[in-house]
Amino acid sequence: MAVQDGFSERQSRRAAVDCRNNFVWLAHANGEWTLYGHMRRGSSSKQAGLKVGDRVRSGQYIGDEGDVGCAMLSHLHFEVAVPKKDQPIDAGGFLIDNVGSSRNRVPRFCAPAPTELVKHRRYTALACQLRASNPRSE
Repeated sequence: MAVQDGFSERQSRRAAVDCRNNFVWLAHANGEWTLYGHMRRGSSSKQAGLKVGDRVRSGQYIGDEGDVGCAMLSHLHFEVAVPKKDQPIDAGGFLIDNVGSSRNRVPRFCAPAPTELVKHRRYTALACQLRASNPRSE
């Protein structure tokens, strides 16, 4: 839905509205969007070849984490949200009409989490298995 990866400057200690961030927003069939932010310059549009309107599939390379925008260290900002239909994000990649994070959702990853993450190793989230709820055991 949106790809911005032309910036290279790290702008820590500035207000978020003053930072120029690189990002990829993906739309999903259920109406949710996922954000991948602080991407490395050129990694999404050039290396991954992404452009607005492309379809992506699970496991597809969409770019590299970086430290662009309001970031002090290289990392990936991941977010799940339900944006407004008519005007979902602003030019900076921020959700419109998201007062109090009302449009954000809490993502759920259902693979057993490692106790330690290793730099440059790839991790893939697995499909969630639905469990029957047992109120006595909760």
